[in-house]
Amino acid sequence: MNWTWIGLFSLTGLVMGLVTSLVGISPGLEPVVWTGFYALWGIVIVRDRLSPVLTPLVAGVGAGLLTGLTQYALWDRYVASNPWYADQLTDDVGLPSILGFAILMGAVWGLLVGGVCWAVQRFGSSRARST
Repeated sequence: MNWTWIGLFSLTGLVMGLVTSLVGISPGLEPVVWTGFYALWGIVIVRDRLSPVLTPLVAGVGAGLLTGLTQYALWDRYVASNPWYADQLTDDVGLPSILGFAILMGAVWGLLVGGVCWAVQRFGSSRARST
């Protein structure tokens, strides 16, 4: 595994944690922004022939951890910046539930990115060899 890339990919969680806490991103736009980050991850993973499953999985967990920690640290700002989630955000939401959800989502999306990268590396390279 390339820990430099994993660390850099994980920083997208810090970026998203700061943006969602300080500015807010609507529920329709947030998945698009995350998908853009994941597409960039995929390009680098395939281009540099990084481990197609472990790299995005570990980076996804790291990004989820950083997102959750940032949102928790800036909780009052996060709540104020995301009024569309007002009915779901209560004062009794604790760090374990925020981190648990963020890490789980990071792992799930990391595995999805990893599956796509694995398929591209496996089948894309075999097609290139046969032509």
